Amino acid sequence: MPACSLSVAEANYAAIIERLKALSKTGGDPAELKECQQTLKAARKLLHDLVRGDKKDITADPAAAHAAYPDPCEIPVDKDGFTISFSCPCGPGAPKDPDEANERAAAKAFFERYGFVVFRGALDSERCAATREEIWSVLENQNPGLCRNDPDTYDAMSGALTYGLANDAAQFTTQIVRNRQDPR
Repeated sequence: MPACSLSVAEANYAAIIERLKALSKTGGDPAELKECQQTLKAARKLLHDLVRGDKKDITADPAAAHAAYPDPCEIPVDKDGFTISFSCPCGPGAPKDPDEANERAAAKAFFERYGFVVFRGALDSERCAATREEIWSVLENQNPGLCRNDPDTYDAMSGALTYGLANDAAQFTTQIVRNRQDPR
């Protein structure tokens, strides 16, 4: 991509995301969807490079990268050992009753403290199964030797150099985009 200003790169990135949403909503051609995903990846890299500017590359120095992470904190869990979850909000607008208002406030506070929140019932079991299948397919395609049914192959994933995080910032596969657009 040619050099451009940050505002142009942001506008381009937003337009590509809208194009992906439109393709997903209309069940667009898989080849066109894949091409749009690649374009988004390039646009994101450009945006990242523009935002980053002359900042020092800490990934070249593991000690500096480690020092840049915040101190670990213990995530609250339920009686089964899973991260606590909250009821799925009913949508935009004012809560319908005090319990819903309290649940929303608790979910917001959890998000502000830990950087994520888990909502129960956000996806039905069919969408969860489709999402798991899609995630495994992507991981197996990107990591030769990885086999979802063989934990001994999990070392084939390339996350060791990215502290367990995915190499790509985001995946915009068909099911993932459908999940993001679900009205719940």
